[in-house]
Amino acid sequence: MFSPPPSPELLAPVGSLDCLPAAVAGGADAVYLGCGTLNARARADNIPIELLDDVVSYLHGHRRRCLLTLNTIIGPGRWDQAIALAQRAHQAGVDALIVQDLGLSAALRAALPDLRLHASTQMTVHEPGQIPALARLGLRRVVLARELGPAEVTACASTAAAHGVEIECFVHGALCYGFSGQCLISAARDGRSADHGRCAQNCRFAYHIDQQPGQPLAMRDLCLIDHLPAVIAAGVAALKIEGRLKDPLYVYTVSRCYREALDALAAGRRPDGDLRQRLRRVFSRPFTAGPWQGGSKARLDQEAEPAEVRLISGSRREAWAILETDLDLHAGLGLRRCADDSHHDDGFTIIAAQALGTKRWRCRLRLRRQGPALAAGSLWVVNSDQALAGSAQAAMAPVALPRLAPRRTPVEIRIEAVTGQPVRLQLWAADGRQVTVDGPVAQKAKQRPLDPATVAEACGSLHGQGLDCRQVLVNGDGQAFLPQRTIKDLRRQACDRWQSLPCPDDQSQRIALPSWPTCPGRRPVHVAVDAPSAAAIALAAGADAVWLSDPLCDWSATRPSPAYAALPDQVLLRPPAALACPALGAHWPAGIVAGQWAVIDQARSQGQPVIADAGFKVANPMTARLLLDHGAWTWLHDPAEAWAHGQAPLITDSQGWAGLVLAWGHPVLMQSRHDHGLAPGQDLYLDGPHHGYRLVRHACGLNLIHRREPVDQRAAATALPCGWLLEMAGCSHPVIEHLVSETRRQLDGD
Repeated sequence: MFSPPPSPELLAPVGSLDCLPAAVAGGADAVYLGCGTLNARARADNIPIELLDDVVSYLHGHRRRCLLTLNTIIGPGRWDQAIALAQRAHQAGVDALIVQDLGLSAALRAALPDLRLHASTQMTVHEPGQIPALARLGLRRVVLARELGPAEVTACASTAAAHGVEIECFVHGALCYGFSGQCLISAARDGRSADHGRCAQNCRFAYHIDQQPGQPLAMRDLCLIDHLPAVIAAGVAALKIEGRLKDPLYVYTVSRCYREALDALAAGRRPDGDLRQRLRRVFSRPFTAGPWQGGSKARLDQEAEPAEVRLISGSRREAWAILETDLDLHAGLGLRRCADDSHHDDGFTIIAAQALGTKRWRCRLRLRRQGPALAAGSLWVVNSDQALAGSAQAAMAPVALPRLAPRRTPVEIRIEAVTGQPVRLQLWAADGRQVTVDGPVAQKAKQRPLDPATVAEACGSLHGQGLDCRQVLVNGDGQAFLPQRTIKDLRRQACDRWQSLPCPDDQSQRIALPSWPTCPGRRPVHVAVDAPSAAAIALAAGADAVWLSDPLCDWSATRPSPAYAALPDQVLLRPPAALACPALGAHWPAGIVAGQWAVIDQARSQGQPVIADAGFKVANPMTARLLLDHGAWTWLHDPAEAWAHGQAPLITDSQGWAGLVLAWGHPVLMQSRHDHGLAPGQDLYLDGPHHGYRLVRHACGLNLIHRREPVDQRAAATALPCGWLLEMAGCSHPVIEHLVSETRRQLDGD
């Protein structure tokens, strides 16, 4: 293993094997990559687990470090798989593991104490007070939230240094509208959870506000190439480039530009002035420096993008245009419209260019023939250059990845299928390992019964799982039928379980999950509201406790307001998770709902009751027990997701979990610092595909986005032996009174 260099480490993204030489040739000091789907970029190609040893050897041979991402939340159904991957990575010699799940990090710290752990940006670390707790948990580096400015990063780095922790900071790449780790909008819309690496990028969608279409949540791309002196001065240990879904050309170009800038600064020179323009030549949205230049609103609409090309005339149908520019145009340049000039996400590639005289060119184009007219006077920028690909390939050739021969385990697929009985699928290996998955009841075939050819077609080669399917056997009555989608689902379940198996010669420790903490007695009803008057209504209707998150609340106040002073003891304050540690919470004896570690530590020091909010992502009993050990009661945010990831049965078996489950309401789906010009308490209604959302501005400077239509999970929650949470922010008093009293009667009847 290699120690980080004394200057900030440059960390490049690797989403596929092809990107490894790009990062090395580009000058990155380290790369971060994923294996399989237990990482925040499950859609990337990622690195086959059977090639991890070879990849680590390749990187170490070029004196580069290898960081592995295991930065999703881990339900009990994937716990063994995550542990096996971590142990496998440790054996391969990875230099660090990037984690999000608190329970997983605690388990790995105990079982593999010499494995270096980094806190993912999904942990939403945005203030210094969070860092001491992570240091106590054994995290050696913290990846900060991308919303922070120079003063905040400096403060975090100073606190981190005092606790022996490093700070990592994003400097380039795509941005999210909301704080990473606090976004549930993709999961709420169509079940694609960002916490499982499957974000659908809902903030890029078009929404309507007051009948007007637009993209109010769409973000520019971060670019801090001009702010590196300030970033380095803040005391960060590593500079991170986003982009595990990007191609090798992007990885090489961005890494090379930041490498040249860092080398120039280290030598006391000013970086070349064309680096920013070179960065524009690979795929990107308009650039912004965000908070580093004085505010987050600049990301959306305050930073003008310099136009490089003006379109004088042209025809989309005939694919030509007259362009005016100082640039030397040539075939292979790709252009897109300036964001401030048009809402159309449209562009073209020059396939031939003829000079017409001073600054003017007649160009033949490759573009979509259907679309808006090529408007005279429209402004464009160059955002791709095919000539760069040749120079990048030349640079990567000396560090080409050697041919890697995947080591796949030969397996048999065996299916037992008898009409009217549950189907069973098994994976068998010659080394003695096997997994078994039970499926639905087999139907009687109307035409073609299940046969080996049908199963083989549905299951495929399994090469992507590190397996080699050598034979398919179908046993049964010869009359059974299964849909292909069912076979594919059984195959997926079997492969997931296979990844959890230790190798035959693996002597590493198996880390078992504890049982869920239990709490006998009546199932409590907690209600989240956004006004003191609503809190009183909920308590009168039978709520055991109320969580108050008032958008008009001044969280920096040293004492509660008169309206708060009259509230009963069952009311707990609930500051937004992305808010700095509130002063008001320190003077609220009834208790506090904490969205981050600094608030838990503050509550413990004041002797207050504390509940860990959704931002802690309690997905397994290890995390629940860890938080309880720190004095925080916990709750499970999404029972539907719990069932999908094999979690709910374990909760049910615990005979009374000491926690809550979201049963009904309008949960908070995103938290953001962006300024839409709203007053505290004012809201916007976003109408988008399938769902609408309510954006509320809080006095603390945050926007909270709630789902407009309530999510109703009461049927699923009834099977779980824990308390219920009703998220009722924005609800009228009659609705609160009716639903709380009805819920209390239902649970008391159970």
